[in-house]
Amino acid sequence: ISPLSTLPALDTVYLEYNPVASDFEYRKKVKALIPSLNQIDADLIAGLNANGFHSTGGGVVETHEAQMRRLQEIALTKARAESELKKVEP
Repeated sequence: ISPLSTLPALDTVYLEYNPVASDFEYRKKVKALIPSLNQIDADLIAGLNANGFHSTGGGVVETHEAQMRRLQEIALTKARAESELKKVEP
């Protein structure tokens, strides 16, 4: 992933189902490594505004910390769903 950080205009990456996605916090780490990203997988990640907050559209603004928590919740939900699916599979 680190070579992608040399692409200053990189806007979107899809890493879902890639081995890097097995890391619980991969979205957080990828965003920190590639600040230009506005989307990781199907999740839009808005950039910082002039006040250091993230805009999520519709006038909603959140701090970087809140955005990272939201991304972690998305990752947790996905992990729980995958875990439940594995319990059902024969």
